[in-house]
Amino acid sequence: MIIQQNSKKNPQSLISTQIAEGRNSVHFAVLSVIFETRMGPSPSSVLYHGTSLASTLAMIYFSRPGSSLFSWHPVLMTTSVGLLMSQGLMLFSDDFNVFPVTKRSSRITLHWILQGVGMVSLYLGFAAIYLTKNEKSKPHFVTWHGYLGLIMILAATGSSIGGNILKFKVKVPVPKKTLVAVHALAGKTSLLVGCVVLILGVGASDWAAKEMNLLGRCSVAAMAILTSGIVVNETRKIIAASKKSDKK
Repeated sequence: MIIQQNSKKNPQSLISTQIAEGRNSVHFAVLSVIFETRMGPSPSSVLYHGTSLASTLAMIYFSRPGSSLFSWHPVLMTTSVGLLMSQGLMLFSDDFNVFPVTKRSSRITLHWILQGVGMVSLYLGFAAIYLTKNEKSKPHFVTWHGYLGLIMILAATGSSIGGNILKFKVKVPVPKKTLVAVHALAGKTSLLVGCVVLILGVGASDWAAKEMNLLGRCSVAAMAILTSGIVVNETRKIIAASKKSDKK
């Protein structure tokens, strides 16, 4: 009799166990989401974005924008390369994206906005130094800072043109795959060269030696080095993923 009673209760106990396990799995899933949300960005992401913001604020502080025409040059260039354009690129990194957007279409739109504002800042920063040198009758593009700055602007302009062609679906006699590759290559090249330009600007210019303290100069250099490292690493990941997909 005991065996028969247990056998009759087994199906009910089995169902109860399954329901309990189901509830536990739901609770675990909810707790996992909460835990992940509370964890927030990784330490490397916090370090990078903190350095990026700190270096831009430092440049604003030491440059005193508005005190002279030249004062706008370091501010606008650092804001463009170190904040706007770099953040526009980090949007496509799962590790370093700080914006609450997950859809690729949303990321592309935000990327377009950040890069557009970054290009405006870049051109205005270039205009500030160009007009300053004209006023003082000084020659243009006579240092590595100037040479590489020009290369960066040309590469960024080419990337911007390609990006707008892709976004607005302008018909051009170039395959879309090729255009995407050129756009990405030009964009990353301009950012990497821009980082070198920033390092030269704070490390080898008389203005930075006179107007900035060591901490301010190091913060800009650190931001440029971190940005370069992230760009190279993210590019390596893309190439590795592409090779894996080709093998399949």
